[in-house]
Amino acid sequence: MQKYLSLFDLDWTLRKPKSDSEFINDPDDQELLPGVYQKLESLEQENYLVGITNQKGASLGYKTLTKCIQEQCNTIKLLPFLDSILFCPDDGEKCRFVTYSDEINDFECIDISDEYLFLKGLFRKPYPGMLLAAMAIYEKSPSDTLFVGDHESDKLAAEAVKVSFNWATAL
Repeated sequence: MQKYLSLFDLDWTLRKPKSDSEFINDPDDQELLPGVYQKLESLEQENYLVGITNQKGASLGYKTLTKCIQEQCNTIKLLPFLDSILFCPDDGEKCRFVTYSDEINDFECIDISDEYLFLKGLFRKPYPGMLLAAMAIYEKSPSDTLFVGDHESDKLAAEAVKVSFNWATAL
């Protein structure tokens, strides 16, 4: 069976802060939006499910890179169907790949920026670098990929690489 690649923006598409904060600044300050768990569970068999998120708060000092990594690990704990999360902790220069590894029975966080050096400067949405990296990792073409998000920057990233786009409200 062929699997498709479903990419999801995270903040306000799949998750939100538990607190009244606009952004998740503490790894434990997050909860899933209503219906997200069931929806992703229903997509798991036919799709690689990948989170795509800008995390500029790490470079601005709102949270450390370590806390940012923990935040993504906690998201995968809440949504064990997610195969991975790609995040950009700066203005587009770096991209990190977070996944749970059965081999080591723990989370891995890999800086993939050098592997995808041709995308340097393009990782932060609305640029499509994280989408292109995810398609390369999972060996999928734009026609086999969907991106779901809640901001115009998500839509622009999808359009830049001719990936289908759905608004998060369609979840």
